This record gives sequence, C-alpha cells and structure tokens, in this order.
Amino acid sequence: MKILSTSDLHHKVWKWKSLSKACAKEKPEIVLVAGDLFCNDAGIQGQYRHLPTVKKYCEKIKDLGAEVILTLGNDDNTNLLDEMVEEDGKLWHFLHNSIKKVKGYEFVGMPYVCDHPFGYKQFVRAESEDDLGIEILLKPFTKRVMMGKDGFEDIDDFYKHLESLPTLEEELNTLKDQCNDLKKSIWLIHNPPTGCRLDVTSQYQAVGSEAVTNFIQEQQPLVTVHGHIHESPLYGKKWYTQIGDTLAIQAGQLYSDLFYCTFEIEDGRVFNLQHSIYGGADEL
Repeated sequence: MKILSTSDLHHKVWKWKSLSKACAKEKPEIVLVAGDLFCNDAGIQGQYRHLPTVKKYCEKIKDLGAEVILTLGNDDNTNLLDEMVEEDGKLWHFLHNSIKKVKGYEFVGMPYVCDHPFGYKQFVRAESEDDLGIEILLKPFTKRVMMGKDGFEDIDDFYKHLESLPTLEEELNTLKDQCNDLKKSIWLIHNPPTGCRLDVTSQYQAVGSEAVTNFIQEQQPLVTVHGHIHESPLYGKKWYTQIGDTLAIQAGQLYSDLFYCTFEIEDGRVFNLQHSIYGGADEL
C-alpha cells in the first residue's frame, strides 16, 4: 500500500492544488495531512471561508482513488470541528485525538503541541505532570488567547489553564490504550519529537516534544508523521529518522514547492521512502 504524507498546507490554495496533482502523479492509496489545514491569522471567518477549498481538493483526491486522513494542528480553529466531523467517512477520515482503521492499519491523530511563542494556545498542552513546559520557547508575541465563537478570548491564567487539561503524555497514552496493534499503527502527531533533528527552527533551536519522543521510544508504532516546524528539514538537515523500530517522518513545508513524502507498507514493513524535494531515503 502506497501512502503520501504532508502537513501545514494552511491557507495556500496552490499547495492544496499541488497536492491533488501530486496524488495524480504518485497514485497513493492513502493521503495523510498531519495538521495545520488552516491559518489562525485569517481569523474565525477566514478559516470558514477556506473550508470549501479543503473540501474541493479532498474530493478531487478521493476521485483519484485515495483515502484522505486528516488531523488538525495548532493553527486550526476548533469551531470547525462540527464541519470536519460532518464529512468524516465521506470526503475524509477525520482523526481528532482519535483512531480509525483504514485498509487494515490503525491510523491515530493527535493535534496537540507543547508551548510555542505564538499567542494562539487552543491546542497547547503541558508535556507531562512533571514538566509543565510552559517556558520551553520564547514568550508569546501577543497575549495568550483562545479562538472562541466570537473572536479571540484572553487566557487570564495560562498556568492554571494548562493544569486543567490533560498533558501531551496523557493524551498519547489514552490513544495508545485504544490501539489494538501498535506495530501496525500509523500516527499523525502534529508536534515532532525532539532529540532527532525533526524539530529545528531557523534559529537552530530544537523545539519538539520530549513527551512525543518518549512515547515513540517506549511504544514503537510502525510510523509517525509530523509537521509544525516548517523549516526543520532545511535547518535540521533531516526529514526522517528511525527511533528504534519506528519510522518518524517530518516532510517540512517551505514556500517554494509542496513538500510531501511517499512510502509503502506491506505486512508491517515500511519501504521505498521518498521526499518530493530531497529524494530517496537510505535503506530502512
């Protein structure tokens, strides 16, 4: 089975169009989009206006014979959840902190991220009970806010807010407990792991999640697909890595081209990993 994976398409219509063209060329059976379908700078109404574009190109991809599997990311508007769920099983399989079996494999979507310098905190979670992780990056450029029905709403006490929510570690373990066979599971985790150069910013900071790294090391799913740090393959000089028996992929997403990866799986084995820009991987 051939899979195409990408992330962080945001509001760029040309990238969605390029994705449908890539699917016509690559002929995958499954297309994974690991979060950040939209852009929070567009505001609530801007994201609603972009939703028909996402639907349009997902329909084109489906018409090409591929199943589309989506999760959200830190830029995406939770007010769109009802609309995303409405098309679940029609235009796409929507994984919002959930699991779905497609073509014999379990696909798991986890949209949450550790803290980042941007003000929008809808999908931010603490790393673990032992490490709230609130100051792991720069202080936010703006006030810490949530995206409500009527606009951005201030978070009065960010520490208290994080403490009221499950941690990344807890979210991952809850999903793990719902998996029947981790060795045949493919995870769309918007936040990349840290410690393996899939999370390197343009300032050469490693800003991924230790909770995600620990989870992969301990649980060993077949494949994890990430995004979030668009420039990481350029600055980290790496777009995939093996963490034990798990293949972790971070295609990146710069502005010159559509960045995506393709790979094949058969009988629980991954092979023929390719990047649209950087070419083929070494032997897995």
